[in-house]
Amino acid sequence: MLIDLRVYAYQPSRFREFLAIYGEKGFPLTTKHLGTTLGVFTGASGVANTTFQWFCYRDSTHRDTCRAALLSDPAWIDYVRQASPTIVQQTNTLIVPTTFSALRDIEGIVPVSAGSPARLFELRSYVCFPGKLPTALEILEHEGVALAHKYVENPIGYFLAETGVVNRILMLWAYSSSAERDRRWTAMRTDPAFKDLAARMNACLDRKST
Repeated sequence: MLIDLRVYAYQPSRFREFLAIYGEKGFPLTTKHLGTTLGVFTGASGVANTTFQWFCYRDSTHRDTCRAALLSDPAWIDYVRQASPTIVQQTNTLIVPTTFSALRDIEGIVPVSAGSPARLFELRSYVCFPGKLPTALEILEHEGVALAHKYVENPIGYFLAETGVVNRILMLWAYSSSAERDRRWTAMRTDPAFKDLAARMNACLDRKST
């Protein structure tokens, strides 16, 4: 599986305009052409007026084929003409699931649809010091995942970035509400096992680059 994580930032005064355009024209087109849609999210923290779009492919060849079909669709050209003026910045990162990720097979993904129930998704990104990535992955695989499954409501997957910032680990978790997330995080932070794991993970992480 190869995931294309696309992050867009918009002009504050035109964010709602973009969402309306994307909902009417963009989402049907990306759903039609871009592999399997894991999700399209709006940011609730961090940089304001952002979207996070996750598209899943079997491999890079599948991605190239899908994107070629999208870019040649006249309806997409018309959509881009309307949506582009609202966009301030766009970045994309290609990521792959770790061997211990719950999400590893594109065939197991149920495509999202407009109007799906809203949930709170938490995307965590960590950058390891050079040479420390294997240690961090070992800690996660043998201890971190089990601890996350104990406290996180829905741990979706753990990923490695193949482009962009090197030595980067991403985690995607989901909760039924922000209150549920806060409750579970409060419980996890009091667990001695979490404190020990966090201390060992922090020794691997370059906080300035995360």
